[in-house]
Amino acid sequence: MLFTYRPYRKIMERLLKLITAKTPCYFISPHLDDAVLSAGSLIYRLRKKHVPVTIINVFTKVDSHTPTLSARQFLRQCGYRDPQKLFRDRISEDETTLRAIGCRVINLDFIDSSWRKKEKLNPVSQWLGPLIPELIHIYPTYRWHVIRGKISENDYSLMDKIGRRLRQIISPGKNYVFSPLGNGNHVDHVIVHKVSSLIFPKTIFWSDFPYLLTSSDKDSRFSDYKKYEFPVRSENKNKLIKGYKSQVRAIFKDGHIPQMKEIYYLSRNNRYVS
Repeated sequence: MLFTYRPYRKIMERLLKLITAKTPCYFISPHLDDAVLSAGSLIYRLRKKHVPVTIINVFTKVDSHTPTLSARQFLRQCGYRDPQKLFRDRISEDETTLRAIGCRVINLDFIDSSWRKKEKLNPVSQWLGPLIPELIHIYPTYRWHVIRGKISENDYSLMDKIGRRLRQIISPGKNYVFSPLGNGNHVDHVIVHKVSSLIFPKTIFWSDFPYLLTSSDKDSRFSDYKKYEFPVRSENKNKLIKGYKSQVRAIFKDGHIPQMKEIYYLSRNNRYVS
């Protein structure tokens, strides 16, 4: 059985029907590791039951301009100097890991938040940008911008573009759609959450790992969602996570991957839990 605990019986029955019917599942992942980090155990179980699973990675590119201090720090944490090399390796790791269990992978190739530049610059920013890259970036710092959860007006057109791409790939009503809750306040996760919510009202949201280790989901944004926990088989999920070698080094500095149940959220009026 997919779920074995009585509190999960309603969603268990719905997901067992999903498995029996082999309904295609789409996991909309902000970055190249997020789907596996947050929903890897469920993805593994679905594929073992031969359910078609597609992972859509949204932000899979970097720009070639001079990176900010925060971006350079991220590169060092991953053990890289060249951001293009890092993202090529991340794409390769993702494809190797997911295709090994039979997942389809689609990369939308939008630029990661730490590398996104403003489209309109004043003369001063244009002049000083090569020397002080923070002046020309939408999210110039990680702590004060990327993980504040506030979407810049500069990204509104980007959200429209993401929405159009997702509509081209996923047929509403004929699939199950999974997406991040955004409880870690990473702006890329929040963007994907909002776009998914608008386009696919029946989206099932996952709680973002490893952000859930330090963040709270008990705030007004999530009051309309019902929470379900999914028991994790650590040996299966850890094997998937370890496929992302460049990220394991940056995220789990001591090499230890914390074991937590995967947590999913559904709207209280969602037909999956009616």
